[in-house]
Amino acid sequence: MFDAICLRSTTDPQSEPLDLGLLAEALMFYGTVDLVLNRAFLNQLMNALGPDELVEFTQLDGIKVSYCNQFDVVLTENTGTVAERYFLGTAEMPHTRLDQLSTELFRGALGKSGKGRRLAERFLTFVPEVRLDGRLHVAATEDALAAGYAAEAAASILRAAAPGYAIPSPLVFQCERVDANGLVDRIVVHSNLDLVAANKYRHPGFPEITPASLLNPIVTALTDVALASRLRAELATNEVVSNLVKAKAENLFATSSAAKTTRQEFQELVFSDAHAIREAVNSGARSLHDAVTLARKARKFRSWLANQPPDADLLHEYYQASVSGSWADRLSTKALRWLVVTGGGTATGALLAPPLGAAIGPVVGTADALQDALVKGWKPHQFVEKKLRGFVERA
Repeated sequence: MFDAICLRSTTDPQSEPLDLGLLAEALMFYGTVDLVLNRAFLNQLMNALGPDELVEFTQLDGIKVSYCNQFDVVLTENTGTVAERYFLGTAEMPHTRLDQLSTELFRGALGKSGKGRRLAERFLTFVPEVRLDGRLHVAATEDALAAGYAAEAAASILRAAAPGYAIPSPLVFQCERVDANGLVDRIVVHSNLDLVAANKYRHPGFPEITPASLLNPIVTALTDVALASRLRAELATNEVVSNLVKAKAENLFATSSAAKTTRQEFQELVFSDAHAIREAVNSGARSLHDAVTLARKARKFRSWLANQPPDADLLHEYYQASVSGSWADRLSTKALRWLVVTGGGTATGALLAPPLGAAIGPVVGTADALQDALVKGWKPHQFVEKKLRGFVERA
């Protein structure tokens, strides 16, 4: 645990990216932070660091940067009719390909086409582009059709976005396949939810609650697992996605052939002595550069965490040694939360998927990314954010 963590923006590229404070926090605890950028996240880093420092940032020890031009979508067809149906998958915009976007960004930031082009070329040598497999929609559809899985997604969103709404008991939110007219992997939703009432309880700043928004976490969970497992990294996720990954993993644990002899389960690890580094960076009180400098100091003590089982006391010793006497030591304290998998063994290196390299290639290679990853020894440890990103993000 704490070897690597995968951070990506879960929003549409037109929306707000992953906040930089979370990146700063991750740098404190993990040996490697794998950043999977999209256009919005790349713009955020350019604005925060500037062109020269951004190129240097991609070469820092402990940071690996890649770019994915695809984003999670739930498309609604026949909107507002009795034949309304949904397609779960990914989409992309050709004009935000990394080679095109990077040149535009560096030229725009510098105002000099020659230097901008040269820096963009340097940047591209350190940032490979990754692609999600075109079959991801197949796995997303199967997940939506699995008994109880879509209902778990819907209930998790409603508890976060409209806590005053009384969720029916029992909750009905079931998906049915309706392939027709040459279109495949389309689903309809049968539900006893009153979404008009639910939206009356919706927090200001949350997007409208629709069947599509309630299905969206299914795609996000699948993509998060596919990317993180391919990178052999832990997940940085929120309560909604965490609930889905946990539910699916526990079902796989329970039905595996090893379940009778090797018990695997999720346990919560809460660290209550952390400091508000994320909040300090997001408020502008401290810069991302400050956080990177602090993380360099912390790396001296990371051997305390390497190859050790998850332990709150060990985490406390490491963290206190890392922040002692620094600007972070003067910040207010808060709690951080992880879900960790205990029990079971890990596969040998020969059984693991090869690490993400510079070559462009698919990330999701099987119909069930989570099952495939667990077979290969990956454990879905999760750093669970309190703030809900993407489909339930506040304005």
